[in-house]
Amino acid sequence: MPEIKIYNTLSGKIERFQSLSPKKVKMFVCGPTVQDYSHLGHAKTYVFYDVLARFLREMGYRVTFVMNITDVDDKIFEAAKKSNTDALLYAEKYTRAFLEDISKLGVKTVTKFEPASHYINEIIYQVSRLIEKGNAYTVDGYVYFDTSTFPHYGELSHQSLKELLLKPLDLFPNKKSPLDFALWRPSAPGEPHWPSPWGDGKPGWHIEDTAISITNFGPQYDIHGGGYELIYPHHEAEIAQAECFTGVRPFVKYWVHTGLLKLGEDKMSKSRGNVIYLKDAIREFGADTIRLYMLSEHYRKDSVYKEREILNLKEEYEQLKEKLSKLPFPRSTTKRHSSLFKEFIQAMCNDFDTPSALRHLRSLIKNALEEKNKTLETLLKDIRTVSRMLGVTFFE
Repeated sequence: MPEIKIYNTLSGKIERFQSLSPKKVKMFVCGPTVQDYSHLGHAKTYVFYDVLARFLREMGYRVTFVMNITDVDDKIFEAAKKSNTDALLYAEKYTRAFLEDISKLGVKTVTKFEPASHYINEIIYQVSRLIEKGNAYTVDGYVYFDTSTFPHYGELSHQSLKELLLKPLDLFPNKKSPLDFALWRPSAPGEPHWPSPWGDGKPGWHIEDTAISITNFGPQYDIHGGGYELIYPHHEAEIAQAECFTGVRPFVKYWVHTGLLKLGEDKMSKSRGNVIYLKDAIREFGADTIRLYMLSEHYRKDSVYKEREILNLKEEYEQLKEKLSKLPFPRSTTKRHSSLFKEFIQAMCNDFDTPSALRHLRSLIKNALEEKNKTLETLLKDIRTVSRMLGVTFFE
């Protein structure tokens, strides 16, 4: 098997991928906050991790892929209040919509979707243990993580404490440090609330994901993913909580982050109102076109949405699919591969260079359409395998 290399945000380097357990990969990816329908910007992240899981499985790994769903969050509570709807029912509605959208997008590799609201007991237990161990403190119904007890705080974002102090999380006056973050908070009137040793309230955002990942994976796992805007404070906080709670370091071996999809100069964001809903994009362009479009840029780079480019890609994809449909369906069981297939694999092994990989796919298809001899069956088999890795349908 070729050596897989991937960029690790924690080290700031491209590293050889080696899972903690032979041929097994545990991967956790930050899912949506379900206060609205998913937008096209989400597709860039979810398509990439779907392809990452597909590729690792093709390379012989058994991948357990867990994605959280943030259904306990102030944004949800505010939106539910405006619509005069129960907050948890409101979140359930958009959770169902999210699952429907990404299923249509072809994201099929997620082993389990885990809503934060199902983990309240685990959250309370972890917060209690952090208090007992001296890593957290209570004040006025809040529980805060004491960042001074974790000397590695800032390593993931490669920032010193002095730099982090320029980015305070909130201005609550009784915190020991501006960097300390909430593990538990009192609920506002009318918001969902749960009983705890510190009073009825709700969990902080960061501890939700730590509770889900540790419950499912234990104290350590292979890959944590999400958009790079989550590096600080969210993922930085996850590391601090988890390593103090379990005593195991590192919490995650490879931190893998995606770039953003932008509309002009701004990221696609619900709060800014500049979104293209995923359900609408799938209806207009088709899931396969969206997947190819998202993979046309390297996963770590920001992308700028250009409708003309996605329309051109849609036309190209439909033409190639029609031409391939006239060729015999690949049924070969040979273990031989074309040189272009090997180049595709090499591009994927090089920090998942999907733009280069797609160029090799186009060459594979071009050669297959021009081929008339005995190598056609091998080329078609390779196209089928590549299509499966990318989650794109070229053969019905």
